[in-house]
Amino acid sequence: MSTSQQPPLRVAVVGGGIAGLSAAIGFVHAQEAGANIEIKIYESASRFGEIGAGVSFGPNAQRALRLDRKSTRLNSSH
Repeated sequence: MSTSQQPPLRVAVVGGGIAGLSAAIGFVHAQEAGANIEIKIYESASRFGEIGAGVSFGPNAQRALRLDRKSTRLNSSH
């Protein structure tokens, strides 16, 4: 079976917070690169807004963000 005949990989992202939307953005980048992915985002909040929570990025998250910035720069140079 060739890739074009395979059904899409169906991905459910549960939660529209920082992690969920970051994951969704990663899947969209994969789609743009040619991956056959169907993405659905599920969020229970009726609207988005500030909730007063603090955000902290540990060493692994900081490395991932730096890698993502490098990837974005490389992709935008095409």
